[in-house]
Amino acid sequence: RNPENSAVFLQRISEQTLDIIFVDINTPSTDGLFYLVVVEALGQFEIPIVVVTAIYLPESPDEADTLGAKFALDKPWVRKRLDLVTAQAAIQSSLKCKAQRIRLT
Repeated sequence: RNPENSAVFLQRISEQTLDIIFVDINTPSTDGLFYLVVVEALGQFEIPIVVVTAIYLPESPDEADTLGAKFALDKPWVRKRLDLVTAQAAIQSSLKCKAQRIRLT
């Protein structure tokens, strides 16, 4: 795990309101599932998470789903698929925000 990448992620998720998180499962420096664990630990369940992967790993999608990732994008991705997944995640984010506002009133 690259400490610089991890530190930047931790800073951004604690200081900014994120609409969507894209997490690459397999990178040379970081295990993408680490970031899902961080999101879960911080209680940031309302942020839709898109798992991006270039290879099919049977255990990773299940583990990612358990950790809160509900969308997947295969690499190499095509623009239409990226647009679709982003739109679906944005709709989920919007619905969760509305539901949270209703609970607060």
